[in-house]
Amino acid sequence: MRLDTGRDRLLWIGLAAAFAALFVRQLALAVFLAFLVASPLRLGFGRRWLLYAMSPTLLACISLAAYSRVLAHFGRLPGMYYLKANSLNNSIQDLLHFRLGALKPALRAALMMFMLAGLFALPLLSALCPSLVSGFEKGGRNLRLGWIVGFTCVVTAALAAIGNLLPMSGNIIEDFRMGIISPPGSGLPVAPKAYWIVLTTGAAVGLSLLVLVLFNLSTAAIRERDERGARLRFRVIFLVLTGVLYTPQGTE
Repeated sequence: MRLDTGRDRLLWIGLAAAFAALFVRQLALAVFLAFLVASPLRLGFGRRWLLYAMSPTLLACISLAAYSRVLAHFGRLPGMYYLKANSLNNSIQDLLHFRLGALKPALRAALMMFMLAGLFALPLLSALCPSLVSGFEKGGRNLRLGWIVGFTCVVTAALAAIGNLLPMSGNIIEDFRMGIISPPGSGLPVAPKAYWIVLTTGAAVGLSLLVLVLFNLSTAAIRERDERGARLRFRVIFLVLTGVLYTPQGTE
């Protein structure tokens, strides 16, 4: 990314990928909004911020609005196109009226997304595991290993006890495949419960490692006041904001 290396090309490639994702699912707008808020830590509020953050965000918003109008004009707009936006608006209205039950879908969505993030990031996070626990005194290493084991056991046992093992969403991962739920009688194999227990355990391990990564980034960002600290603060704020913006809309 340009914010670390000074190379514009890498930043434009990342923005182009986010822009393409916008037309797959509107939730990709969260990436632009989070980048818009976090980027002043590296770019300030001058011309670079307008060029690399404000302009792409405005372009994304305008393009998404124009895309929906084009689809509507040609009669191609899906019936559920505005479902997420309407759901988010209803949730905000409920919270403004102190109906805290509106938080339940968002919390469930957060749990689902955190578990899936831990599952799919597990291969990379496993490679990072030695660096996450090494470099500390014996007590520090034991504390981190205890966190990984304890977190995994507690989360897996709790989800198994309430019958909420993976797959949680019901429309992303189903039996041995990914995609929309098939109609009854499709003849697809059904995964045994042991399969989902193993998968949930792996997701919990990945999530525990992900928490350690964020903890390391956060502590270093607070402790360091030099150029590296500024880069770390940008990363932490960008990641947290992306998750916060995505979570309320990430329900089924």
